[in-house]
Amino acid sequence: MTDIFISYSHKDEAWKEALQRHLKVLQAHNKFSIWDDRQIEVGANWLPAIEGAIEQAKVALLLVSSDFLTSEFVTRKEIPRFLQRREAEGLQVVPIIIRPCAWTTVPWLAALQGGTKDNRPLAQFTLGSFESEQAFSEITLKVYELLQAAKQTEEAKRLAALAKQAEQQRLEQERLNRQAEQQRLAQEQAEREAAERVRQAELQVQQERAEQAQREQLAQEQAQAAERARLEQIQREQAAAAQAEKERLAREQAALKRQAREEQKAQGAP
Repeated sequence: MTDIFISYSHKDEAWKEALQRHLKVLQAHNKFSIWDDRQIEVGANWLPAIEGAIEQAKVALLLVSSDFLTSEFVTRKEIPRFLQRREAEGLQVVPIIIRPCAWTTVPWLAALQGGTKDNRPLAQFTLGSFESEQAFSEITLKVYELLQAAKQTEEAKRLAALAKQAEQQRLEQERLNRQAEQQRLAQEQAEREAAERVRQAELQVQQERAEQAQREQLAQEQAQAAERARLEQIQREQAAAAQAEKERLAREQAALKRQAREEQKAQGAP
């Protein structure tokens, strides 16, 4: 973790160490971390280490001198990324003029507020003098204020992220609830449709049974009517036969009577 990144020329090592002694007060009592390239371990890949520290930094301190401004690595690697992060993320980039140099001719540097009063170089004071210590102390206080502001900004971002996450979770829960409600309604609809199908099937069965009963009743009635017709036909045939027999007997009796009269008539003739 890197809070303070110190970018400097190794020719200004003594000034970096003097500033670092004051910054370590923040490290010891406020748990802010300080990083410079001397912390890269022997045998480690130094470029990824520097790039990683740059990405994590909340405040970048630039110890400006002619050596600093003519360092190819500083101007090509460190400064462009600092300025990118300043523009995109609000990284605090604080130039500290160490030795007199033509820093005002550098556009990106001239636009930045420096860490010393009127951007006057620290080398105007003897290293270790009261004035230089006073200047380092003031710089440290400014860095502390920037770190506190960055900390508050990070906390605000964290709370905003938590609020956004909570809102997303709420919306997701609402979506799940709506989905569950839709599934419940769909299930109820499916159950109603299934119940309706069962009811329709039962009605169909009842209707078929009623129609079958009607057919059976009709068949029974037709059979009964046929039986009555058959019986009536038998009765008519029997009546006709009885009438025919009666008529036959009557004819026979009439014939017998005629025969008897004729016989009597024949017996009575001389």
